[in-house]
Amino acid sequence: MAYQFLDLGDLSCADIVRQFSHLLIGRIAVNTSFDSGKLSRADWKHVNGFAVTPPITRALVDEWPVSHDDCWDEWWVFDRPVPESFNVTAFCNFCLPIAEYKELNFENMCPLERYLEQYRPVAVLGNNQRSAYLIHPATDRKAS
Repeated sequence: MAYQFLDLGDLSCADIVRQFSHLLIGRIAVNTSFDSGKLSRADWKHVNGFAVTPPITRALVDEWPVSHDDCWDEWWVFDRPVPESFNVTAFCNFCLPIAEYKELNFENMCPLERYLEQYRPVAVLGNNQRSAYLIHPATDRKAS
């Protein structure tokens, strides 16, 4: 599956979620970084230590959790249950613009291409101090 890598400028993950809610409503998301750490929610499921949202509703979109600096957050969005094997290194923690993702595309760093092929998310969104980003299948024309 081919993916588009979009640089969205200076946005929080909550801003991205609101702007691209059509990619999220009815799906689930996995938080892979929350201010470079892990989000802890007792009321959500967890897979390999990652918090997994319940099915995303308009109310959750409107109250999307963001870290205290609105930065270093990353979410992977799925239209099916999260694989029990799900385990990624969050791209946002490397402070690179998304256009430079291949700089980290090797084992023990952040091999996004391998992760995308293995887990096939509907979207990946995140931000760092450089910029916010959205990764989604190239065939989804709604977010273009």
